Amino acid sequence: MMRPLSGRTVFVTRPAGRENPLLNRLRKLGGRAVHTPAIKFKAPASWKKIDAALKRFESFDTVIFTSVTAVDAFMKRAGKRKRPRFVYAIGPATQNAVAALGWKKASTRLDKIRGKNILFPRAEAAREDLPKALRKNGARV
Repeated sequence: MMRPLSGRTVFVTRPAGRENPLLNRLRKLGGRAVHTPAIKFKAPASWKKIDAALKRFESFDTVIFTSVTAVDAFMKRAGKRKRPRFVYAIGPATQNAVAALGWKKASTRLDKIRGKNILFPRAEAAREDLPKALRKNGARV
């Protein structure tokens, strides 16, 4: 029986450490999967902003995570702290990463944010679209 990806080459651009499930699935479907990471994650040039936010962690109403990498990097620095009232996880993989911390009530819907003090850990090079939209809707980011 012919597998759907037989004779096809698929390049997987996920970062190192996150590629195996997809590579394995592609290979099971008969494809030649080649891992070619498009980005590399590294620690920030300075932890100053993150450490300042962590000093007042419990003052945040909400934390928003948009990637598994953000969850992992932030929690390595944060250690065990009391969970904010609301945690938002954008996307199923991010929600699973948050749930793995025991923060099982993570939501994927951003609502009721007016007047909320939001912590949004993200990459230094991340786009400003989400923080701008949050501010436009009355949140403090």
